[in-house]
Amino acid sequence: TVIGELSLHAQAISSILTTIQEIAEQTNLLALNAAIEAARAGEQGRGFAAVADEVRVLSRRTQNSTAEIYTTIETLQNTTKKAVSLMDSSKGYANNSVDDVNAAAHALEEITLAVNEISDMAGQIAVAAEEQTQVTNEITRNTVAIKDVTDEITTSATAHLSQAEVLKDRATDLNAKVATFIL
Repeated sequence: TVIGELSLHAQAISSILTTIQEIAEQTNLLALNAAIEAARAGEQGRGFAAVADEVRVLSRRTQNSTAEIYTTIETLQNTTKKAVSLMDSSKGYANNSVDDVNAAAHALEEITLAVNEISDMAGQIAVAAEEQTQVTNEITRNTVAIKDVTDEITTSATAHLSQAEVLKDRATDLNAKVATFIL
């Protein structure tokens, strides 16, 4: 990854800075030795001593600058490590999110199948209800027809009952008349 490469480059820079730091320390020691030798030389080494002092000052500045760069590189490396850690976490979260989205999509597919099944069942119920309504209407028509026939039978039976009573009365009269002829 880019951040991994950045970390490798930061480590390479740290290695180079360590080398520069070592060179600056050796330069400082050489400048100190040159100053000592210039002091031994007395008046003739005075110019050489001034140059040795300047070299020592430059060496210290190099060491200080190197230390600052090294600190900055360490901060950069730590920040890079944190960024890598955060990216790894984010990758995990992203993978979890993908899994969650896939699970949600699967759940929605199952819900769609269930809704389709419910819709089919509702259609079947509607057809059955329509058939039941037709059967109920047929039963109602038949019941009305039976009632009509029953009413006709009742009317006819009532009429026949009246005729039977008339016949009974006539038979009773006839019996009475016949009884008068029998001795």
